[in-house]
Amino acid sequence: MFSSLNSLKCYLVFQETHISSLPVELLLYIFRWVVSDELDLRSLEQLSCVCHGFYVCSRDPELWRLSCQRVWGKTAWLTKDFPSWRDMFVRRPHLRFDGIYISKIQYYRFGEAGLDHFYKPFHLVEYYRYLRVFPDGHVIMLTTAEEPSIMVMKLRSKTTSFEGIQVGKYKMIGDLVCCIVN
Repeated sequence: MFSSLNSLKCYLVFQETHISSLPVELLLYIFRWVVSDELDLRSLEQLSCVCHGFYVCSRDPELWRLSCQRVWGKTAWLTKDFPSWRDMFVRRPHLRFDGIYISKIQYYRFGEAGLDHFYKPFHLVEYYRYLRVFPDGHVIMLTTAEEPSIMVMKLRSKTTSFEGIQVGKYKMIGDLVCCIVN
């Protein structure tokens, strides 16, 4: 029985179709999926480097309009300063959602003086404050002495939970970011 199965040869016929034969509407749907709710416009720009057709699709005004309205809400409209939606997104200040904002804080603190009051030690105190913002209005913040090379991987998701992490919401008011964390 097994020998008859081994001698049976299956031939599959594949008909190859180039991606350029897909309708533009379908390509734009795929591009919207790439951008997704996370506003991953960096991946969209990388996708535009694949070929000329992808470059043209990645410049679709509707993709960029939706992204601008997601970031700035109803205050996003085209002006003479921003003639296209992509131009607005690239040139107008906004939060980045594809990384972590890191602030390094250093200060000197005097130590306890020696018995002869001749020796006055001081200590260099150094710590980091990490801030990760998400397009849906959530923010996570952590203050720790751990190096960024260790902490960046731990703060990729908003469901991250470990000691010292603070979760909250942020809101943009004009060009000002207001955060409330617990």
